[in-house]
Amino acid sequence: MWDNFIGQQIRRCNRNLLIANLVLLAAVIAYAEVNWRYLANFVLAATDISSNELADLHDPAERFRFVVRVHGEKSFQTGFQSVEQTVDKYSNRVTSTTVKAEYRILAVGDKLLVVKADPSASGTVFTGALETMPSSVYENVVASAIRDEPRLQGMFVPAMLNANDFAEEGWWTLGIGAPLLLLAIWNLLKWKKRTSDYACHAIYKRVMCFGSPQEVTQQIEAAMRTTPAEEIAGVKLYGPWLFKKSFFGLAFFRIPDLVWVYQKVTRHSVNFIPTGKSFAAFLCDRYGCSTEIQAGREKVESLIKHIVQQCPWIVAGFSKDLENLWKSQKGAFIAAVDERRKEAPKAAAASAGK
Repeated sequence: MWDNFIGQQIRRCNRNLLIANLVLLAAVIAYAEVNWRYLANFVLAATDISSNELADLHDPAERFRFVVRVHGEKSFQTGFQSVEQTVDKYSNRVTSTTVKAEYRILAVGDKLLVVKADPSASGTVFTGALETMPSSVYENVVASAIRDEPRLQGMFVPAMLNANDFAEEGWWTLGIGAPLLLLAIWNLLKWKKRTSDYACHAIYKRVMCFGSPQEVTQQIEAAMRTTPAEEIAGVKLYGPWLFKKSFFGLAFFRIPDLVWVYQKVTRHSVNFIPTGKSFAAFLCDRYGCSTEIQAGREKVESLIKHIVQQCPWIVAGFSKDLENLWKSQKGAFIAAVDERRKEAPKAAAASAGK
């Protein structure tokens, strides 16, 4: 039954669904593999680190557990801060300044540890990630302190504790990565279900709108064999059938079942400056299915003209009253089109007799 165009489209969409979500799953796994050390530390609770461990630390990358809690004896402000400024793009004037973090020196045993802390933080206990110290921090904090007090030479831990924004990447990963992972798994389960049973596919359900799937697929195959294909605005037309492929699906209509068609124009602007327009043909059928087909203005108008020529009884054009009627009284809208369709032969005969 499925050795036909509709069956081919279901298999194509299933294949694309599988490939896209395997790529998505592989990307999530690859990111987790590259960043597994950070993610493990983000998930695990911070571990206490002793003054002796800090004294022996040469490179923060040496420690698997680099998210630590440090208990110091004294904390000193350095005056060095991380500042974020908002600049007016027209005048280049600084409109606001926000202190994002401040750098402190924490005395731990006989060692000094540079801590990037929240501006409101206080006390001598800090939790954060041991990181390589940026050169700017070294110059403005460590080198500056040694110049003022040469006896501090060799007392600084060759790493920095980021107690300010070390968890941001973890929260972003959790907020983005977890939904992407769940989406990939959900879609792979959907692929498995749709592959084993075509009746679960949206294309099959759409076929059911027109009648028996076997009869409808036969009608489509007959139209494709006997009618030359036309392509207008990126859609394929075979007699009374209209098809628009997408990566994951297939929108298709039986043109005599369309009840409303109009050209949709969208105006685009940037900072209230017009940048152009986009055009689409908006199609609605008697089964409540609708779609937008985007193309250039001339192609959209050509497609609408083709549909109206086949179905002169269709409602063509847009108004707010028509939109409200379609949304609130779809049955009445369709009944009015059916009445126009009944009157169409009489109108055509009267026109021919003149």
